[in-house]
Amino acid sequence: MLRISIEMHDNQLQKFFYWINERHKIYLKRQRGESWPWTEDKILQTYKFTNPFRENDRVTIWIRKNIREPYANSPELFFNLMLARLINWPDTLSKIGYINNWNTAYVYNILENRRVSGQKFITGAYMLTGTFGKRGTPKSWQIAHHCLERIWEMRREITPILKDNLQSAYNRIMEIHPPGFGGFLTYEIVTELRHTRYLENADDIMTWAHAGPGAKRGINRLYGRDIKEPISDGQALLIMNYLLDISPNFVVLEDLPILELRDIEHSLCEWDKYMRALNGEGRPRSKFIPPHLRS
Repeated sequence: MLRISIEMHDNQLQKFFYWINERHKIYLKRQRGESWPWTEDKILQTYKFTNPFRENDRVTIWIRKNIREPYANSPELFFNLMLARLINWPDTLSKIGYINNWNTAYVYNILENRRVSGQKFITGAYMLTGTFGKRGTPKSWQIAHHCLERIWEMRREITPILKDNLQSAYNRIMEIHPPGFGGFLTYEIVTELRHTRYLENADDIMTWAHAGPGAKRGINRLYGRDIKEPISDGQALLIMNYLLDISPNFVVLEDLPILELRDIEHSLCEWDKYMRALNGEGRPRSKFIPPHLRS
């Protein structure tokens, strides 16, 4: 079993918190309108890495400004957040608008028109889960008919209740298993709900996060272990809590949001990608295109 602090490699620990600091510095420099490059780190110059703080992510900002805040008290907020994270592409979400009454054909036609015209209509960041109709059925049909239509019908059953915290809400959704939502997407929607009336008062915001495969690889790197070594959810949770506890000793940037356990989990995943590139083990999927080279 992993021991929390004694066996953790100090050098790796420094690298982990370096990534959080340096990636957030890039965000701050971009916000101030400074010229590229915003870092001397060649890996961070070359590849895309999401923000250590999820609330600074581009798509999350769009969802916050266009769904979470203007419709904070809407009875259909939960469904619209499920829809937003399933599609996760602002151009498509802008076309669909806010849903108060479900119309499968309306949503399908928007998705299908974008698909056949060669426009991106859904994120490529993650895969949907479940069995989607007949083989070869377009993803536009799968999302509208198989996923969202059924989620609309079951939305009241899976909506978190006031006594829920993050973990119980996650377990509730996973038990009912809405189509398209596996562990990753369920965790994404619970993280979204943490900033809404549903879970803003959850008592485990600073103590619970669901460690995905990337975060567990990051934990193994902290211990100098093979990245494929198995780690239980309980072990991962214990280690992430330790990292959050010691983070004030390492993360001391200006304009720094309060780190939550979600930020530690997410940063472990992104840091694993960074270390993969640093160690020559592979390259992150997306390259970063500097502003002056974009068409």
